Amino acid sequence: MDTTHLNGHPGHASEKTAEPSFATFDRALDEYLASLPKEKKHFKFIELCRDSGASVTPEAINDLLRREEARRTLSGPVKKIFGRVMSAFKDYGDVIDQMVSAQPLPCAIIWGALKVVIESFDRCNSMFESMKEELLTLAEYLQRITMYEDLYGDSKEMQRLFFNSYTNIIRFWHRVHKECKRKVLPTIGRSMTSSALKKMNSIISEIRSASDSISEQASLCQGQKDKKEYAEARNERILQTDWREKQSVSNYLGLSKQIRDHLTPPDEIADPNSKFHESNLRSLQPETCQWLLHENYYTTWWGPTSTARRLFCLSGPPGYGKSMLTSFAIRDLESKGAAVAYYFCRFSQPCADPTQILRLLSLQLFNVYFSRHLPLDQEFGHHILQSRSPQHVQDLIRELVMRLLPDAGVCFFIDGLDEAAPAGISPVLEFLNNLNKELASDKVGLWVSKRRQARVVECFEKHIQPDLSLNLELAGHTEADVVRFLQAKMRGLEQRFCSQQNGLNERDKHLFRVAEGYLILRAQGNFLWARLMTRDFDGDDRLEDLKELLAHTFLGDPPKELVELYTRYFDRFRRLDRDNQRIAIKVMSVVSFARRQLRLEELQEAAATLASHGKKKKAALDASRSITTMPLKTFLAKYTTLVEVDSAASEPSPSDTCRLVHSSVLEFLDQNPATLDPEDQQLHISRFAMANACLIYLSRPVYSHLLLRQSLPGGIYTWVDNSGEAVDKQVFSQYAAKYWVQHLEELEKKEQEKICQRVEAFVSSNNFQTCMQIQCIWVQGRFDVYFVGGRRSLLRAIPEWLIRSRSPDSKRLTITKYWSDYRELMHDWRTLLSCGSCYFSDPDCSYLTFRGESDRIWWTALGPHHLFSDFQGRYTSFRLTEANNTCSERFEALSVSKKQIVVLRLEDWNRASGSLQFVCEHWWSSDPLSAPVLRKKQAIITTEADCNWLLYAKPPSKGLARLVARPTALSSNAQILRIGAQIFRRNEDNEYHMAPNGGHPSYFEEASGRGALVVIGSRAHALAAELQEPYRLFDGLGQDFTRLEGSATSDANEEDDISDGGLPDESDAEWFSETSSDSAGGDMQGYESWSEGSTDDEGDITDNYTSSEAEVSDDSHSSSDESESAQSEADPSSEKSESPRSESIPSVLPRSAFLNIDGSQDSADEGGWGGVEEYHNMLRNTREPTVLLTALQYNSNAAPSKLFEYSCPLRLMLYDSPPAVHPQEPLVVWALGGGELLFADVMAKTYFTRLLRPSSSHTRQISVKPEFSACGHFLHVTSLEMQVTAATDDRRCKDQGCLIHHHLPEVHLYLLVLTYRLSTSKPTRSPPVLMHRVKVDLGAHEGPLSISQLPFTFTWTPRYLFVTRRAIKLEVFRIQLFSEPTDGGQSSDQSVLVPMKQTVLPDSAALRDVYFLPLTDDLDGASMVVVGSETRAKAALVDDLVELGLSDEAFASELQRRRTLASSVGAVLRAEDIGGWIRAEGLSAPQAQFAGNLDMRKEKFDPVDDCAAEPYPVFV
Repeated sequence: MDTTHLNGHPGHASEKTAEPSFATFDRALDEYLASLPKEKKHFKFIELCRDSGASVTPEAINDLLRREEARRTLSGPVKKIFGRVMSAFKDYGDVIDQMVSAQPLPCAIIWGALKVVIESFDRCNSMFESMKEELLTLAEYLQRITMYEDLYGDSKEMQRLFFNSYTNIIRFWHRVHKECKRKVLPTIGRSMTSSALKKMNSIISEIRSASDSISEQASLCQGQKDKKEYAEARNERILQTDWREKQSVSNYLGLSKQIRDHLTPPDEIADPNSKFHESNLRSLQPETCQWLLHENYYTTWWGPTSTARRLFCLSGPPGYGKSMLTSFAIRDLESKGAAVAYYFCRFSQPCADPTQILRLLSLQLFNVYFSRHLPLDQEFGHHILQSRSPQHVQDLIRELVMRLLPDAGVCFFIDGLDEAAPAGISPVLEFLNNLNKELASDKVGLWVSKRRQARVVECFEKHIQPDLSLNLELAGHTEADVVRFLQAKMRGLEQRFCSQQNGLNERDKHLFRVAEGYLILRAQGNFLWARLMTRDFDGDDRLEDLKELLAHTFLGDPPKELVELYTRYFDRFRRLDRDNQRIAIKVMSVVSFARRQLRLEELQEAAATLASHGKKKKAALDASRSITTMPLKTFLAKYTTLVEVDSAASEPSPSDTCRLVHSSVLEFLDQNPATLDPEDQQLHISRFAMANACLIYLSRPVYSHLLLRQSLPGGIYTWVDNSGEAVDKQVFSQYAAKYWVQHLEELEKKEQEKICQRVEAFVSSNNFQTCMQIQCIWVQGRFDVYFVGGRRSLLRAIPEWLIRSRSPDSKRLTITKYWSDYRELMHDWRTLLSCGSCYFSDPDCSYLTFRGESDRIWWTALGPHHLFSDFQGRYTSFRLTEANNTCSERFEALSVSKKQIVVLRLEDWNRASGSLQFVCEHWWSSDPLSAPVLRKKQAIITTEADCNWLLYAKPPSKGLARLVARPTALSSNAQILRIGAQIFRRNEDNEYHMAPNGGHPSYFEEASGRGALVVIGSRAHALAAELQEPYRLFDGLGQDFTRLEGSATSDANEEDDISDGGLPDESDAEWFSETSSDSAGGDMQGYESWSEGSTDDEGDITDNYTSSEAEVSDDSHSSSDESESAQSEADPSSEKSESPRSESIPSVLPRSAFLNIDGSQDSADEGGWGGVEEYHNMLRNTREPTVLLTALQYNSNAAPSKLFEYSCPLRLMLYDSPPAVHPQEPLVVWALGGGELLFADVMAKTYFTRLLRPSSSHTRQISVKPEFSACGHFLHVTSLEMQVTAATDDRRCKDQGCLIHHHLPEVHLYLLVLTYRLSTSKPTRSPPVLMHRVKVDLGAHEGPLSISQLPFTFTWTPRYLFVTRRAIKLEVFRIQLFSEPTDGGQSSDQSVLVPMKQTVLPDSAALRDVYFLPLTDDLDGASMVVVGSETRAKAALVDDLVELGLSDEAFASELQRRRTLASSVGAVLRAEDIGGWIRAEGLSAPQAQFAGNLDMRKEKFDPVDDCAAEPYPVFV
């Protein structure tokens, strides 16, 4: 059967997991079985088909028949023999035919019968062979036909072919079954003829024919299916195209939303502007303002053929409808297709920030552009998003104007110049006028309006008046419009009352006509006068009341001017009793002098606050409740007049804003504050009411406690006060917290004196803390830093008159304690209070979680004399000084341990006599949760000459630059105190006594000790000696030291061969090399090449773990010692073997990566950095830079005896790497630089060195600190490594005046922590065994790296090392010092842990040493954080913003006096503050398994409006 086409069809149908359907087969089987005659011989085949399985399948029937056929077909040897016989008989068939023809008849019959039998056997065998082959083929064919049925079963033609094919197959099965069931002789008998074989072949032929038909039909079905799929794919592509277009539109909408959000100014600017314009359009009467369209000035300004300069000014008396006419002109130009941007200057909502006004104008232009030009140019859209500075916004407006000009022109409207804040509107006018000049030939217009008044509008006179040619005076043009307004008003009243039951009689109608004529006559074109005269008519529902009002208005002496009209309106308050009059006057004062439009709910709460002030508790509660529960409409009618609500609804809502009806009302109140009663001060309109309302509101007892964060369902939260009331309901709190300072500053001198004591009490109270909390949560940018006049400044938090006080002689101003204490608070906690200054723009900002949590501030650490020290805080904080001096340099040394904290600071430096007075304080606490208390205080006096002070400390005047060493330092165990180059030892009474001088260099950086043993290390003593010679200049000291490091590197590079290979393999025999004894100089004879007590090969980390208290056995070391010693001695090349390194590894830190201790980079000489080689050659002729270690023994007060001294060339510089002294043995370990560690037995005067490899290639060690465990069995080493990569373009030195200005390198820091086991038998002579290591990726270091003050501190405990980074949040890593085995005995996976919860630190902690110390043996208990003091070198100073009226000399003195340097502070953290310890992501053990091995040395190498600012000290 031909099946080639079947094989070529798609094969994915075979992957279907659903069971195949055999409905067609079942139907064919049922029909075939039903067509069989009801004879017994057919029953067996029927039973076979029915009993083939639970579900009859073609494959099952075919398998049954194959087994039946197999039993009848010859097989094996019989088949082979029969085949050969049949083949022989066929070969001799012709011979048999000849014999039959030649023999007589009987013989012929015999031979003929033999031939028949042979042919019968052959046909029988052929038939069974055909059945066998066909059954085998059917097995494969049935699988394919099943696949075809699954693929094309929905085709009727294919169903017909499937049915016919299955029918033929069933017929074939039936034939096979019958033949297999026959006995042998009948089968052979039937084979005497070919009929049975022909029937079989006929059925097979029909099956093959059906197969071909199915294949052909499948091709047609596949073609139809492909066509259908193509059509579906085409439809899908169309749908996808439509979706992409819709998605593109969605993207455009998303981009436009981003742009709108970016350009939208604050709500207090944008919303009132649009609402005022919409209100004007709603108030326009039909047919009013139409005269403007025919006015010559207007058509000349915006006519289609006009060529004049499109600069137009509208002026007129107050109340003549300038704003209404401006809104009309805006609507007219918009209807003509012009792009319009407008800004209404409002006295009730002034804007002093020109950038916000420009952003508003650009937003309006963008909205027009977006509606007309889709799709939006995405590049242009992203360009808009980058517009931030004022210049960028101006460029954006110019770009939008150019894009909109081809449509119908662009026009800008600025209304009410007389009401604008000059600082805000003047730059806007200047820009728009210049733009109008630039595009004078194009259709770009500028419309401005202002009042005609005696007061000069400076911005108009400066920017508009010189170029103005079209000035329309409004007086004389509005009479007709006012007539239409009054006629419409009176006719509306007539219609309203005529529709009532009794209607109007002729007399009443005549009264209306008289009133209308009188109003028209008196109005004379003044819209405001007409509106105010008729505003009360709408409130009367009874005709009699209206008639009485008309009679009272016109029969008396009606007001002719606005001033008279305003006075009459205020006279209505006389109908109230005295108390309500006072409330009304205060409410009007609040509305008049508010710095923004108040919401009605805010006004009502402010009124309730003022009404209840000064009353007893019950009376105050009743007065407040009577106002807050009063309906808004009643409240406005009773306590306000000439106040307008910005709302389109008839009934006011709490969120509606209110304002005076016109700016002329505010002028009237300023000029006539005592309208009701000149004698009663409480009935005077003044600014005191609003200032008093803010202060009273913030001083309420409910604000004496901090607000609390309360969680709500849905994952949100709200803030509640101490009583549980939501702060959202205290609607006046946000306005009061934001503007209370500004309102107090606006008071007159007498009012300031009246309220001064209350303000001082408020600032000193806990209410002020809650006020700052409200500002932190709801007032944007309150604690940010602003550039004002080119100076960094803070917004004033207290009134300006409380910041400065005049001295008794009244000749100079001084800063008050209120402002100095506030500045000290901002110095360290501004970032927390400002919530990171992200304005919620960064949803991932970590400070968002701290928003409003001002109790995180270390209030007590501000000091007992600080005004805010009693504020509520969550931590037990403390200040490590009793003095309150924050302005002088302390030169502090700090030692922090669980037992005590030792602080040394400079108290007095008499530069004239050269005397130095220090104070040393010992602090400790009685329990872990309490703050440490000063227990001991000691004065230490020395001189500059005795301690060589000028080599360490730079005086304030220009002079000596500092070397790397800190001026003062304490050893890690606080046993040794160093002041300059002078040593002090601590005795049993915890007092430091000066050690007799002698035996140590005049300059050294590091000192350690134990008992009478003192070890001194120096890496720059040679330089110090050079600079102290008479011909050396002190001014170049900082440069010379940097060059020294470069010259040392040059020496090392010249002597070492650099290989381009990587780090050597661990198996390299030359990895272990010894140090040549002559490298340390001729007098160094104590070097040991190998020791009898040396330990095992330290190539691998020790698997077994030993606790720090257990004894370590050395019995197994002796055999390996001998072999290794022999190997070392037999291999002389080990002394000269080299450890290759990559050429990109910096041998010395780039100068731009460091800061000197004074916070600035060394200045280069004329030769620049290239002068290092010349300087190196000069030093080579004098002294070679060397490192020096000196061990001294002090006995009583006698001069010390020198126990040991070691010196070798300085290879690579290390910083803050003191020596470690063994707690029991005379063993000293010190890092020499270049990876070398010195192990010295100072008593036996022997030593050996080992090489500590970097943890990976391309790294350089900058600090190596050894530390012995308390038991003395283990040595811990920390190696701080640095990797310098090429600088990127965005990392540039920000100091453009820097002489070495270039790209800053990127510095990546790593920390390698190693633990070694010392030999218990000979710890001073045996190299230690590495048993544990952890590598920590500390990440990229931001900014320059200070070599004198590295950014990490280390706290050692018996089992853990705590590494703390300088940062404004606590960053501490808890690192295991020993491998902890698991239950299976294997070492557990090493991890670096960090606190789960974050702790905020002072801002200056990023520049100060931060110490973390667990206070209990349980690491999950309490802990302490100590932040060291701030040095003057790290504090950048800024000038004061506010003019003090002082001379330059006095001003400089004042600035000098106000420098702020933070003292050492700390806080106790409870376990819940830490939240447990979790694994730090990305901090893992090193991949280089050889890291940490100790090898023998090898040779290798609204803001502007709110910007009432004060000076702010900046720190770098």
